[in-house]
Amino acid sequence: MKADLAPAWRRRAAIFWAARSPREQGILRLAAIVLGLAIAGQLLWQLEDARRRQLRQLPELAAQATQLAALAAAWQGLAATPVAPVDAAALRSVVQTRLGELGPDIAAHWEDDGRLTLRGSTGLAGWLRWTAAVHEEHRLRLESCRVTGSGATLQIEASYRAAGRPS
Repeated sequence: MKADLAPAWRRRAAIFWAARSPREQGILRLAAIVLGLAIAGQLLWQLEDARRRQLRQLPELAAQATQLAALAAAWQGLAATPVAPVDAAALRSVVQTRLGELGPDIAAHWEDDGRLTLRGSTGLAGWLRWTAAVHEEHRLRLESCRVTGSGATLQIEASYRAAGRPS
């Protein structure tokens, strides 16, 4: 009765094994042992390689953790420093003088809430440099932008707001 309950694959394996001569059975056992050792060796090799790679990364990760701690401390210092209000009139005059860097096809419009809107066509690299410069020098941050087109000049619609102003 137990033989009837055995799964079909076990019955087929038993029939296959019984059909082999003792010499063939020995060769199949040896092949299974060699295959098992090869698989175990490959697994151990991969584990050792991963361990060595992680050990090599530890100094770099420790240096990055130190940098992150220093950045966090600097960030806390910046957060504690009060931000001086931006002089809107001075900001407008400075931005107007810098608009020439973007070329003649850019129009600037100042909204009543202090938001600057740029529209027109210019080169992407020049616009990115200009945006980074006004952000760094005058705390004018990019609020939203839409860049369309392709080639040397692109159509840009960008909105900026002075830092410290509510959105």
